[in-house]
Amino acid sequence: TDELIRHVSKVLAEDKYLKESYENSELFFISQKATLIPKEYFNPENLKAYFEFNHTLNEYDELNYSFIPAIEAYSVYSLPNLLTNSFYSAFPNISFKQQQAKIVEYGKSIRADGYQVVVGIFKDFFDLAIFEEQQLLLYNSFQYTNAIDFIYFLMYPLNQLKIDKYNQKITVLGDVINHKSIISEIRHKVGNVAFPEAAKIQCKPLNMHQSLDFFTLFL
Repeated sequence: TDELIRHVSKVLAEDKYLKESYENSELFFISQKATLIPKEYFNPENLKAYFEFNHTLNEYDELNYSFIPAIEAYSVYSLPNLLTNSFYSAFPNISFKQQQAKIVEYGKSIRADGYQVVVGIFKDFFDLAIFEEQQLLLYNSFQYTNAIDFIYFLMYPLNQLKIDKYNQKITVLGDVINHKSIISEIRHKVGNVAFPEAAKIQCKPLNMHQSLDFFTLFL
């Protein structure tokens, strides 16, 4: 965390575009430490209880939450306090979000019969969202150390929900460039792997797979 905060402070101090004044700004923080709470059960006074049901709150972390209209639920997550202070100093009107929001919004937008399965791949964990007819059935996050772990944690919920994995399309977001062996394993076990079309950055040409690393911005 200390290294991340030093890097962020350096970038904020040196990048000419980040020195500008913006009316609105958003920061998507990618982390496994988040949980979803349906709107009917949500009370901002209970953030710590919601969060600590699944995760440990570090001493210097603060709790945040954001509403996800697509599923009428709140995402509750933690952020390093010093990190949020750095961004508030640079962008007083900034709002924070977690990758859950974008994965859920994208999965909800898929118009198809049957199940929709969306996987977000990150460095040492992946998020899994499963929808049926645009209704969220499951959202979970799994730690993995290799492709075998990944496939086990992916296949188990599909089997539990009795999803025909051999005919099920699985849409993959996130860091696909550095996880080619995992993509290969998914193709081997499922066969139908899809990558959504992500917008290209104007200032630097990115191919489709590279742009998926920035799905929180460009999907």
